[in-house]
Amino acid sequence: VCRASRTAADNSWKLEHWTRAVLEAPDEPGVLLVDADTFVNAPLDPLWSIDFDLGYTVREASRFPLNGGVIAVRANDRTRRFMERWLARDRAMLADLALREPWRRVYGGQNQASLGSLLEGPEVADLRVVKLPCREWNCEDESWSRFDSTTRIVHVKSALRATVFHVDGATPTLRPLADLWRD
Repeated sequence: VCRASRTAADNSWKLEHWTRAVLEAPDEPGVLLVDADTFVNAPLDPLWSIDFDLGYTVREASRFPLNGGVIAVRANDRTRRFMERWLARDRAMLADLALREPWRRVYGGQNQASLGSLLEGPEVADLRVVKLPCREWNCEDESWSRFDSTTRIVHVKSALRATVFHVDGATPTLRPLADLWRD
C-alpha cells in the first residue's frame, strides 16, 4: 500500500523502469538513466572514459547533497544487485513514511532518499562509485547559474520549467537556458 504522495509514487515507478533497463542490459555497456525533464547540451561520450560501476550527480552547495535525475551504470552483476536493492528500499520507503522520513530530510525526494540510504550503507562496498558534478552532468536548480560549455545535461524543473513554458514563477535570469531548450 502506497502511503506517499503521487510524486513519490511516480518516482518509484520510474525507478522500476530504470531497474528493468539495467537488469536487461548486456554486460558492461554504459546505461545512462536520465529523467524525462532534461535535455542534452553536449556530447555524453566522455562519461564512459571514467572508471566506475555506478555514477550519481552531486550538488556543490545545496541543502540536498545529490540529485537522482541522472544515474550512470555499467551493467554487471554488482550493479544489477545494487539496482534491485535500490528498488526494494524505494518500495519499502514508499510504503512506510516513518522509514523514509529521516532519509528524505537529508536527501530530498523519494528516489534520492532511498539512494542516499544505500550510499551510506554496505550496499556499495563492492561497487566503484563516482560522484559526477551536477553542473556538468545534471545542471539543475543549484547549478543553473554556473551553466557553461562544459554542461552536458540540463534538468528542466521548477523555476526553469516555469520559464520554459511562460507560466507564473518564470525567472528572467533563466531565459537563456529556456531559449536553449526551445532551440
